Amino acid sequence: MTTRNRCPHQQALFATSLLAIAVAVIGCGSSESAPAANAQPATPAAAGAAAQKPAAAAAAPPVDACALLTKPDVESVAGKSVVAGRKEDAGPLSTCAFDDPTSPQVGGRGISQVLTLAVMSGEAGAYYKGPNSQAKDSLEIARKNSASDETVTGLGEVAYWDKILRNLNVASGRYFVTIGVESRSDGLAVAKAAATKVLAKLPK
Repeated sequence: MTTRNRCPHQQALFATSLLAIAVAVIGCGSSESAPAANAQPATPAAAGAAAQKPAAAAAAPPVDACALLTKPDVESVAGKSVVAGRKEDAGPLSTCAFDDPTSPQVGGRGISQVLTLAVMSGEAGAYYKGPNSQAKDSLEIARKNSASDETVTGLGEVAYWDKILRNLNVASGRYFVTIGVESRSDGLAVAKAAATKVLAKLPK
């Protein structure tokens, strides 16, 4: 069987697209939370009452994708050796790429990847419907623009498989998780096994 692996430019394009979707979702909701133009300044009494209220919980930081899926995890689900995860972060998006050790290296990056993981963390206060809706709405935007759309059950709140791009997309709580796999006949099974490991480690 001929195997076509994921190339660095495909991974970078996907990560950029995922972040753009998150930003688009935030932008769509930002007008809902804008202050009214005729809003009156708070009175001293109101300001004092507000100061007595407990402070809001600090926003949870984005997760570390390479901490959610390790080299042994990937090797166990893919059934082959991989290079240790290579992490890249951009705002609420964290990605981890597991290169094929048999592929050439260019600039410290493998030309092909066995598996990639991207996790977008919904941010408190960034989206008017909340971080959980931010993650789910981001997935739905990606789904509407996907090359193919096969519903997957048993993972998170909603999940689908794009068999053309070989991506499994899952919304779970405030997280939008995408797992990309190399071209192989059992790609969906591999992606589901990896997603199960990732979802089990996501902070609640």
